[in-house]
Amino acid sequence: MAELKKANIAVSEAPGIGDRSFYASPGYGMTQLNTFKGPMYILITLLAPEATELTQKAAAEKLMRKVLPRL
Repeated sequence: MAELKKANIAVSEAPGIGDRSFYASPGYGMTQLNTFKGPMYILITLLAPEATELTQKAAAEKLMRKVLPRL
């Protein structure tokens, strides 16, 4: 998160997902959900220009919750 903040990318915590998760908004309408689970790092990037950031975050979280139990 610190490195993304240095690059002026908005980040926010995403509690309750994996061991630790956070969202990043690198611009161009993208939303990223970064999740750590044990030694793994999973990154989901969504680009849906017509969707709000809140809608994208909800979709990323839903997808991440489906992926994590399978790892």
